[in-house]
Amino acid sequence: MMLVVLFLSFRALATPCPAPTSTEEMVGVLDRAESAYQSLDIDGFQLAFEESVLILPCVDAPLTPDLAGAFHRIQG
Repeated sequence: MMLVVLFLSFRALATPCPAPTSTEEMVGVLDRAESAYQSLDIDGFQLAFEESVLILPCVDAPLTPDLAGAFHRIQG
């Protein structure tokens, strides 16, 4: 799992953001990940997890402590 995060992080750094991402969009992605986790939806969780890693560098405002905590929770 950690290798996936590292790979996606390097990949995200290598490609520019197509558009800024709002913190509200990040909240939505993290909510989908947490919901999928609670529902034992592995594929849904993986998709939301990967999306969160890819859009993190594109977020147009600093993350709140709660939002940063939610991001770290889905990383395991």
